[in-house]
Amino acid sequence: MNKYFIGVDSGSQSTKVYIYDEEGRVVCGASEPLKPMMSRKPGYVEHPGDDLWDSLKIVLKKLMKEFKGDPRDIVGIGICSIRCCRVFMDKDGALAEPIMSWMDVRAYETYIDDSRIAYTGSTSGYLTFRLTGEIKDTVANAYDWQFPTDLDTWEWSKDEAHFNKFNIPREKLFELQLPGTILGFVNTQAAVETGLPIGLPVVATANDKAVEALGSGLIEPNVGLVSLGTYITSMVFGDTNIKNSSNFFTNLSNVPFKYLYESGGIRRGMWLISWYKSIIGEEYAKKAESEGFVVEDYLAREAE
Repeated sequence: MNKYFIGVDSGSQSTKVYIYDEEGRVVCGASEPLKPMMSRKPGYVEHPGDDLWDSLKIVLKKLMKEFKGDPRDIVGIGICSIRCCRVFMDKDGALAEPIMSWMDVRAYETYIDDSRIAYTGSTSGYLTFRLTGEIKDTVANAYDWQFPTDLDTWEWSKDEAHFNKFNIPREKLFELQLPGTILGFVNTQAAVETGLPIGLPVVATANDKAVEALGSGLIEPNVGLVSLGTYITSMVFGDTNIKNSSNFFTNLSNVPFKYLYESGGIRRGMWLISWYKSIIGEEYAKKAESEGFVVEDYLAREAE
């Protein structure tokens, strides 16, 4: 009997999903662009409406329609979502405020308590809730400059003074779990909205850069990775939580109790490609299509 796995890449510019077989081969995939981000004030960068969840529903419906196998053979879904965003949810789990992008200056400010907010966390935690109804998240997407995370124990900090610096009531935080553990199961409502099988396990992964590192085979200290995403950076793998470094920062890996040492980066790296494509308009897209190229390959050829 074949077994299949669903991977979700909820990024800054689009939501992408794939089904893989047991050998890691892509069986099928689908994507959906996100709406342009809002900037109501200087420094504010927000996802409009419920765009991350809406795009995930759309793209999962596409994926399940494309999949020709038996949905009962799908053994789990892992959600990898944009890191360093901030989500604020009301008591019913709906968004109390637009999701703050990692490019929003407020995403790194001390939390200001508000009676409307029942929970605050990351985008992966929010999407997990929408699929399962569980207030749970991977610890590897709870950054210690936004949340009271202990990078040594991979739990919420038990140091009261450190915890209190973040000004977040404990009851408003998600329950943390290690990558590779089951966060919950797709509930009836989510199954209707996404096309996923009811009861499908939703498995904790990590922040997007850590998932990229694992997928690229970065699991040994003598290998480096250059990450070309909306945010461009480089990283290496390690065994210890290196603190107070000046030239890099320590990120939680997708492998429990292992780490990634990540350099500074370019905040709007590959985003510039999307921006440039939108500026040059449809003319190049039509030329590329007529010659059998995707736009990026056509532009690369033109640049030679």
